[in-house]
Order: sequence, then structure tokens, then C-alpha cells
Amino acid sequence: MKKIIIYFLTICFFSCVQDKQVKTLESKIDTVDIPVETKNGQNQSTLLNDNINLQSVKNQIDNATTTFLSKEDIIFFPDRIKNNFYGYYTLIKNSDSNYPTRIIGNMIVYDSINPYTYEKNTDQFVEITLNDKGVSLFNNKIEVGASYSKIIEEFGSKYQNKDNTLIFTKNNKIAFFKFKDSLVSKIKIGEYRKDIDVELMLKHFNW
Repeated sequence: MKKIIIYFLTICFFSCVQDKQVKTLESKIDTVDIPVETKNGQNQSTLLNDNINLQSVKNQIDNATTTFLSKEDIIFFPDRIKNNFYGYYTLIKNSDSNYPTRIIGNMIVYDSINPYTYEKNTDQFVEITLNDKGVSLFNNKIEVGASYSKIIEEFGSKYQNKDNTLIFTKNNKIAFFKFKDSLVSKIKIGEYRKDIDVELMLKHFNW
């Protein structure tokens, strides 16, 4: 009888311990942020999986000035084959009944041939900055003036928040969205060196 009681108590003890471990594990699982996945199992919860369509941007503006960047101006960008020839385009919209001719942002591209020539289709995207309306990105999903909820919907809920700026990162791509009154007032999206300090970037950009 004594052996039966000891056996029963032993069973109860290990059962309680196991139950406690299961509940602890369940609690941990509940706190994991599981990414949205598609049929092929790849995370598709952010527009940073997509590329900026350079020709679409060019088609939306009315004029541009062009130049090229010095090596001091490309410190945040990844090394390219020749590590030079970075073109810089100032994006301009012509006047209409509501606005005068205005600069709405700029775009940086890489091209081993004539990087400062605008009328060509051999550019490789590096970075775009928008500080006024006039260009929309990712098939008209994102533009200056977009709402906070729209940005979260398209880029996901994993981000850094620095001085009214949401920062989204995906591999070597980073997107910066500055907000004023819950609407996007400035956009910067680019391909940068890995493990880069975003706070240092913001200071350098005079964001």
C-alpha cells in the first residue's frame, strides 16, 4: 500500500511539472510575432520586397536636373562593380493652377555609362527622396500625404520610431517615413550598406 501511495504521488508531481512547462511554453508562443506568409512560404508583409520602378518615377515628373555624386556622398551605399558613377536627379513638377514649378525630391541611381544622363533606361535604383506630392511609388500605393495606417498596412508593424519618423528595414533596404499630423510629409527609400546606423543616417540627411 505504501509503495502504491509513493508511486501515485510521483506520478502527480511529474504531471504537475509537465503541465507547468506546457503552460510556460504556450505563454511564450503567444508572444511571438509570426510573419504573414504566402503560399510559397515567403514573407510578403512589406513593400520593401518590391523594387522601385525608375521609369514609373520618370514618367510622373515634368523635368529634372542631373549631376553625379562624389565619393564623399556615397558613404551609405553598397559597393558596386566600379564604385563610382552615381547619378543625382532633382525631380521637378511644372506649374499648374494651384502650384508654381517646384522641386518635389531627388533620386540617386547607379550607371556605369553616363550616370548624369536622364533620358536612358540603364539606371539601377539606389535611393529616392520625396518631400512634396507629385510622385507615387509601388503602383500608386505610397506617396507624400499617405496616412499612418496606410504605411503600417503596406510595410508591416515591425519598425523603429525616431522623432516622428517610422523606419522599416528589409535586408539592405531601408524606408524612412516622416509624419506630420498623422500624414507622411517626407519619404526616403534606398538600398544601403548592411548594419548601418540609422540615427547616423538621419543626422547626415539633416532629416
